[in-house]
Amino acid sequence: MVCRNCNSSNVTNEFRDDRQQFGTKCHDCNKYTWQPKESNTYKRESKHIGLVNKIGITYCQWCLRSKENIPAPGTLEAHHIIEYAEGGTDDKNNILILCSSCHKQCHHDRTYFGHYLNIQP
Repeated sequence: MVCRNCNSSNVTNEFRDDRQQFGTKCHDCNKYTWQPKESNTYKRESKHIGLVNKIGITYCQWCLRSKENIPAPGTLEAHHIIEYAEGGTDDKNNILILCSSCHKQCHHDRTYFGHYLNIQP
């Protein structure tokens, strides 16, 4: 393994608990190169990818921003009200079209505040 900065082979691998991340330290230029954290992003099934186009809504149904006004790298995504893994369908009545940031916030709210709610769909 060589340093990306100075091409030296005088490097060691290290793990930092505070970052929960692996890195490589170069002893010649005294710089670290950190490896990206593993992502726990859910990989969508191919049949779910085209849902936004199938439904035909061109704005976020939460913040009402149009597709053109969503900051990069954001995009419109389909959100299942009743999660697909829990028997939800791809029916239009079970889908919300959300921008990336609203979709992330929606799942955050569901995860961290859902245990306070006793709402049955």
